[in-house]
Amino acid sequence: MEFIQKKDIPYFTECEPLVEGLGFKLVDLNVLHKKDVWQVKAVIKSEKGVGIKDCTSVHRSLQPRIEALIGSQDVTMEVSSPGINRLVKRAVEFYAFVGEEAQIWDNSITDWRHGIIKEVNSEGIILNSDNQDIRIPYQDIKKARCNL
Repeated sequence: MEFIQKKDIPYFTECEPLVEGLGFKLVDLNVLHKKDVWQVKAVIKSEKGVGIKDCTSVHRSLQPRIEALIGSQDVTMEVSSPGINRLVKRAVEFYAFVGEEAQIWDNSITDWRHGIIKEVNSEGIILNSDNQDIRIPYQDIKKARCNL
């Protein structure tokens, strides 16, 4: 898995404070331009869980920000929760799951590691499993699931 910083994901750092101000964590943000329409997909999470009203609230606040950043009102937007057993698509998502349980397929041992994500940095994650801290570099992560 390759590590990409939040600042390298288009519009992430501009949208994250708004989402956090509403009481949620921005897990992922994808902004794609297809034909004449911008498609935006945002994934949010909260310690209390995320419901339809939460997604609607974030959508109403986030869409004008995205439209202003892009300079277009031809924006379709989808806001969702990570769901149960979120398959991590980008390493930056681990930041939203610090302190939570995860399953990591570790190529160095060709097996799953289970534990609590203790720390995330640009080199990898630290997973606490059975009171032991295990450093797993991103290059050894084949796949991961969070929000178990």
